[in-house]
Amino acid sequence: MDRKGGRSCPHRNPSTQPLFVKQLPRFTPELCSPLTQCLLADGLRPFLRPFCPPRPSDRPRTLFSMRQRVRFLGRVQGVGFRATARTICRAYPVTGFVQNEPDGSVLLEIQGEPGVLELALTEIRSTMRRSIISEAALPLADVAGELDFTIRH
Repeated sequence: MDRKGGRSCPHRNPSTQPLFVKQLPRFTPELCSPLTQCLLADGLRPFLRPFCPPRPSDRPRTLFSMRQRVRFLGRVQGVGFRATARTICRAYPVTGFVQNEPDGSVLLEIQGEPGVLELALTEIRSTMRRSIISEAALPLADVAGELDFTIRH
């Protein structure tokens, strides 16, 4: 039990074996650390697990990290796109930012393990599918020193 009376998070208990992801599309658990496997064990929406929130200090640094820049086009400004993207991305062990662009698009840069990036982007696409007309993705070099996913103005 944790301090708040809920169940303990398995990744904080060294005697517990790591959980493995089941039934997730295009996802290979071998690419993820035990912490990420724990966060994703309940499916595509790990932020519904109130006793196991991802914190910047918990986020693993792995050799399999990658960064991606995605530009979303459509009616993506003024509809809560940035706030939704931040909420979704903070539920996963990723870092980066989202910002509005002068041309009416939204720019998102996200960094983490490849399988986790795909899960976060899939959830953003699914949640904001009515606003997105198209998108363009570009791989980037990793950025050191980021601790969280933020909204830039």
